[in-house]
Amino acid sequence: MSLSQFQEHRQRWGWGKALHIVLMNRLQQHLGMHFFVIQSRPLNTDPPVPQIPDGDFVGNLDIAGLHATGTNPELQLDLDDAAEKIARGDACFGYVTDSKLVAYTWLAQSTTRMEEGLWVNFPAGFSYGHAAFTLPTHRGRRLQQLVVNECDRWLTAHGHTHNIDYIRVQNHASLLADRRYGNLPIGYAGFIKWFGKVWPWRSPALSKIGFYLYKPTS
Repeated sequence: MSLSQFQEHRQRWGWGKALHIVLMNRLQQHLGMHFFVIQSRPLNTDPPVPQIPDGDFVGNLDIAGLHATGTNPELQLDLDDAAEKIARGDACFGYVTDSKLVAYTWLAQSTTRMEEGLWVNFPAGFSYGHAAFTLPTHRGRRLQQLVVNECDRWLTAHGHTHNIDYIRVQNHASLLADRRYGNLPIGYAGFIKWFGKVWPWRSPALSKIGFYLYKPTS
């Protein structure tokens, strides 16, 4: 991390969190130690009906819908990867205006890929919300809140009761944004990567509910 980046973090978060970011980044980069906060919330069983302009859309997008609206490279959306996710049972919810996707988030309803060859397992009744993104030109309009409301409406109709997600402990911006939706910490997990091998771990609270990281044997 450069001095200018540190100063930016210090101005935004204060000395304590800025130093925390430096420490966690160095543990990750030099010692292969990765730490995540696991957060969860009950789903909203009666989210408000969205009030959106005529012609706009917020809701579930299939692969055809993503190909029609989500080709902007700024969206950081790999359509081949999206097709694989949807075939596996994941769902993409987004906000579309002028026939263009401008905000989206992904939902996984079962085990899903993480990184370094690891997968995430979470309890039945939970859904894993991840990869939320809004174009810079459309930020500040609370579009993700509209997307989250539609996610909750769809998930509760399909028998889910809770959202769950994981965020790096030093990603204070994402943690703050996640907590605005009512998500609260329920435990910690992570992994250590040494000499090409990966060892996952989790805190005892996560063991009780069946959340864990694992590497498939085959």
